[in-house]
Parts: sequence; C-alpha cells; structure tokens
Amino acid sequence: MQDKFNIREASKEDLNAICELQNHHILHTDDIYSEELKSLNELKSWFEIQKKDGFPIIVAEVAEVFAGFATYGRFRKRPCYSSTVEHSVYLSSGNQGLGLGRLLIEELIEIARRSGVHAMIGGIDSKNQKSIEFHKRLGFKEVGRIPEVARKKGKWLELVMMQKVL
Repeated sequence: MQDKFNIREASKEDLNAICELQNHHILHTDDIYSEELKSLNELKSWFEIQKKDGFPIIVAEVAEVFAGFATYGRFRKRPCYSSTVEHSVYLSSGNQGLGLGRLLIEELIEIARRSGVHAMIGGIDSKNQKSIEFHKRLGFKEVGRIPEVARKKGKWLELVMMQKVL
C-alpha cells in the first residue's frame, strides 16, 4: 500500500482539511493543549507566517486523499534557540499505523537537516504512549516531564518533552 502514499508540500487548498483535523484533535484528544477550536482565518495567517519564516508544512495523502500533516516552527523566540525547532504531526482517524507518521517525521528531519537545524523537540501528552513509543523508535529521547503544566476539560495534563539531536 505504500506506493499509494504521497508526501508533499502543503498548499492553501489543504487548510480546510488541516483545520478539521486539528479541531478533531482539540475536541476528542489531549494531543493539542487547547480548548479553543481553530478558525480557517487563524490557519491562513499561520500558513503565511510559516512560509515567510521558512518553516515547512507537509501533507500526507493516501490514494490522493488528505490523511494528515506535519510541520515545525520555532521552539522559543530568543535567538539562542534558533537552531532548535518544535514539530507537530497529526494523522486523521484510520490513517494511523500505516507508516505515514514515520514518512512525515523522516521528511521533516531531512528538511530540518538541510536547513541547519540542530535539534528537534516534540511535546507529547503523557497519556499518549503510542506517540511516545513512536518517537523513541525514530531516535527521540525523553528529556523531561512537566506535570500539571496545562488544564483541559477540568483535568491537569502532563507534558513529555522528547528531543532528537540531528
């Protein structure tokens, strides 16, 4: 089935699907530490800023249908952190476990290396053990846990920080 997979640069036409996917994760998981849904206008602005700042947004397709996306951006705003990025990867229901997440992260890592990035950070909710194990298989190491760092749906969340030095 891998021959039906496609990884490509995102376009503005993907923003509706990206918005739906992020809002699904906001509503139904603790993957995104937010209770506020994303708007299409917010994502249009984000898209333009990402492009202006030279940060990638890539899309995964299965049989030419949007299946997920990945991106990275600044880890922190201060110049001393400029060679470190924080990434995000989201797949739609039914498209997990197919190898798409690996393809997206591997492509992000390659883009990051070509761009001179030194380290990539992932912030993962501690209950998302599948994502933690997935990142470990890709060479990320757990570098910290921040208990009770965010509150969503009336409960405290613990953030696991994972890092891969490129």
